[in-house]
Amino acid sequence: IDHREYERAIQIYLECREATKNQLLFLEELASLYGALHQYESAASEYVKLVRSNPQQVTYVEARLLSFTGREEARRAALVVVQKEVKQTPEQIPILSLLAWLYMDGKEFDEALEQYRIIDRLTKVNGQEIFQFGQRAAQERAYTVSAKAFREVIEKNTRQDILPLARLGYARALEELSAETG
Repeated sequence: IDHREYERAIQIYLECREATKNQLLFLEELASLYGALHQYESAASEYVKLVRSNPQQVTYVEARLLSFTGREEARRAALVVVQKEVKQTPEQIPILSLLAWLYMDGKEFDEALEQYRIIDRLTKVNGQEIFQFGQRAAQERAYTVSAKAFREVIEKNTRQDILPLARLGYARALEELSAETG
């Protein structure tokens, strides 16, 4: 299929949206077509609309974005779109989760941690999101930010169920850091 056929398909989908006055029609189809044409901002915009209209789709959207975020230009384009959405709706947890995921995908761990702090505060889970981030960061071998996350959980000291694991995670992260520095 050549690019003109994709562009024609996009045009038809957009005309159908306009005719039905329903901007939520064909979100996935348009996102896929835009992605195939390397129009990453447009693809990400469609995926953001999908998450906004159906928050349970955030994991699905992450998987779909993964198909093109391996290209840094594509990940950056998606990041711009999601950051803009977060500015407009700063307390939408699924959008914040998508932003945190994009940061993690790009190994921007400090930025991801900041988003997980916000999610943790909004969901009132007293460190659970930060703890889970610390675990993921450790799996990614980002021990400095992992240690920072675990230390925050320990200092908050509000979740007795995760406190021993946070201490262990903190100790392991410090151990890995000292092994790296030799």
